[in-house]
Amino acid sequence: MRVGGDLTFAVTGDVNAPSIEVAGNVKDFKIGGALNGGINIGGNFVAGTTTASATVIGGAVGSSTFLHIGGDLGSDSAAPEYVFGKGFGGRLEVGGDVLTDLTFEGDVNRIAVDGCIGHATVGVVGAKVADIIVKGKLASLNSASLFHRTTGNGGNFIDGAGVTCGALQADGGAPAVGPFLI
Repeated sequence: MRVGGDLTFAVTGDVNAPSIEVAGNVKDFKIGGALNGGINIGGNFVAGTTTASATVIGGAVGSSTFLHIGGDLGSDSAAPEYVFGKGFGGRLEVGGDVLTDLTFEGDVNRIAVDGCIGHATVGVVGAKVADIIVKGKLASLNSASLFHRTTGNGGNFIDGAGVTCGALQADGGAPAVGPFLI
């Protein structure tokens, strides 16, 4: 499926699609069941309302699945938390910043963020702190934010000014998170 502009997507069951291409932004997104396939979003992913968390994918995400977001994940006008209802076996790739909390109700394979986790720069209007909670094992996470490990299961993301802009808690461990704060 190809969408030339913005996309609002709501499916109650499973989605098995080799490719979903979105040139613009995702305005709302909910899959009630599992996801198997590739989703490439050219712009931002801004789902849900500011008053409640939003379940993005209710079922398991397959190991060959990727969700690539060219812009930011979340915003001031989006849900304060995105929930993934089961394991995330594929790859979550974000070209911009993660600006909302993420909760994964199972193991997560790979998260790659070209930008920062949160954006907590003092004095910036709309600055956000973004926490990532994994109720399982997180195999790999890389971002432009420095990571200060506090336990074997997580730590804090720090921006270039030394401000904490997010936290990571992976109940089953998080062995490969970086770059590390020395």
